Amino acid sequence: MTAKEWLNRAYKIDGRIKVLEAEKRELITAAARCTAGVGEVSVKTSHGNGSERAFVDYAESMKRYEKRIDKLLEKLYQIKSEVVTAISQVENPIYQQLLILRYLQYKKWEDIAIEIHFDFDYVRGRLHGKALKKIGELLKLT
Repeated sequence: MTAKEWLNRAYKIDGRIKVLEAEKRELITAAARCTAGVGEVSVKTSHGNGSERAFVDYAESMKRYEKRIDKLLEKLYQIKSEVVTAISQVENPIYQQLLILRYLQYKKWEDIAIEIHFDFDYVRGRLHGKALKKIGELLKLT
């Protein structure tokens, strides 16, 4: 695993969490559409209730999404803790700042260049390469 891949683990998990949260919101929207009509009242003599079953299914689905999200959040916090520990071992404060902005705050290169007051091309290319090399050496990665 390269230093860049190691650092990007949090970003990938964060992306998976966002996808699950979006799916969960879609489920909530779909459940909100399953409301009883205000029109006529009808009495059914059957033993099953379709609306009730739909809401039970909804609740079970929500629990599954929440479990998956919680599991990923736990993993995300663990990885971010590892990344923070590794970055704190880098002696160069500019490298530290660049790595934090990119791999913990997920900022774009343009924003990082502005924040650390360096040229965009220099930040994205040479400076990033040096920071990756340093973190790779510390972690003994390829």
